[in-house]
Amino acid sequence: MEAKFRDSLLSPKIAGFEWQEPDGEGDRNIYRDILTEGCTILVIEPDEHRPDLQSDFAYSIGFYLNLLHPEFLIMGASGNAAARLMNWLFASIESGKRIKENDTVTCDLGKGDRKLVARLVSQERYFDYLGYACWFYRSLLWKVPPVAEHKFPVLQLFWPDPAGLYPWEPGCDARAREIQTLVAQPEP
Repeated sequence: MEAKFRDSLLSPKIAGFEWQEPDGEGDRNIYRDILTEGCTILVIEPDEHRPDLQSDFAYSIGFYLNLLHPEFLIMGASGNAAARLMNWLFASIESGKRIKENDTVTCDLGKGDRKLVARLVSQERYFDYLGYACWFYRSLLWKVPPVAEHKFPVLQLFWPDPAGLYPWEPGCDARAREIQTLVAQPEP
């Protein structure tokens, strides 16, 4: 398989970025995806390690490294639907589209076309939800000023409830709001 994005390995576009030493086959597979496909998608499901998660969530790693575009996070979408969405987003952004805060994206997450709204994720929630991305981009945390602040932006894609309301709108379905609200996770 050709490493279409091998320039990211040899000469990253992000000043101060350094590849972390892979810690096993899982890391090598993720690196391979980032170098060949441009990004990897991590799907996190509730399990014995994270029993208080309300639902699945997924996030990307590679958009910022390879396209200088914010990464994405989506809560409450199945792993397959989230992967399709993120792969489509990567192709769109690679072709020149840019998505910024409050932009909308229309896609089908398995329940018909929905308009998703992009909102920036607070850095206070990065370690709670984006742990591997924090590890992947950690060279930026300490080598690029301001020190101890994350340098990779992340957009959360919000979907509407059945009535078309988003979590920040009055009257939004409580379950849709709960699933998509980022909260501090308890220490294991």
